[in-house]
Amino acid sequence: MSDFISVDAAVQQLGITMYEANNLDALDSKKDGKIKASIFSEAKAALDNAKPSGNESQSEEVNNFSNLGAAAKCIASSIAKKMGLGGYFFSDKQDYQATHKDENGNEVLDPNLEKMCELTSAATDYIDENGSTNLKGFTYEDGIPDNVENININTELVYNDGSNDTVTFDENGNGAVEKNPDEAITRTKYSINGSNYEIGYIWGNDE
Repeated sequence: MSDFISVDAAVQQLGITMYEANNLDALDSKKDGKIKASIFSEAKAALDNAKPSGNESQSEEVNNFSNLGAAAKCIASSIAKKMGLGGYFFSDKQDYQATHKDENGNEVLDPNLEKMCELTSAATDYIDENGSTNLKGFTYEDGIPDNVENININTELVYNDGSNDTVTFDENGNGAVEKNPDEAITRTKYSINGSNYEIGYIWGNDE
């Protein structure tokens, strides 16, 4: 293997999205369209080690990936998809615990994470309803935790299956292909007290 892998080759060889390949490219602090071979190998190993649990309800689960390495976090959506999950979240604090026991001994979710998951879900619904990845006009009126800063939400459309694409023919029989997205990934990034977090939802497109 050479010292670098192009982002295009990484997309093809790993089956990741271009967004994720660009994340890997940026890991060496030099975004130049090339991924270090060592980073590529880490990402490949993370994907190879991602196994589905066989739990039928797992597709609704959003798992904590905080203990994964940097390369794996770059491709978190592909890892979650391979595991059959509906999404993921992580912090740059590897020991981040998303749940704790309340006074009754019940597992409860970190209220900051819960509220940001609700925001992400609302943004996902807005995008799905409007048929666009543009969040212009989206408002969220249910509030956010006081200590949350630097919120950014983006959605990536994924085109990995031609079975739902549309071909339109003109009078001369020439066909024009319209690529329809097969799924989408909504990612919310934010920070709390200097620590960074990311939530990702993987959702299908029914159009």
